[in-house]
Amino acid sequence: MTRPNIKQHLAFGQGPHICIGAALARQQARVILERLLAPFDGFSIPPETDIRMTPSWVMNAVEELPVTFH
Repeated sequence: MTRPNIKQHLAFGQGPHICIGAALARQQARVILERLLAPFDGFSIPPETDIRMTPSWVMNAVEELPVTFH
């Protein structure tokens, strides 16, 4: 936790330490998002949106993101 590059965290790792479930997790996320978004023609984020990130040493996450579906 005290390493200097703590904010460069990679959730699935890399090289010989890569998570063996990474490919499956990415595929599941892709399928879920495709099915959830299929009924819509698209979506937009208001141009004046201030995207705030949640501070965390574990991962980078958006605190709130208003989205309008079309």
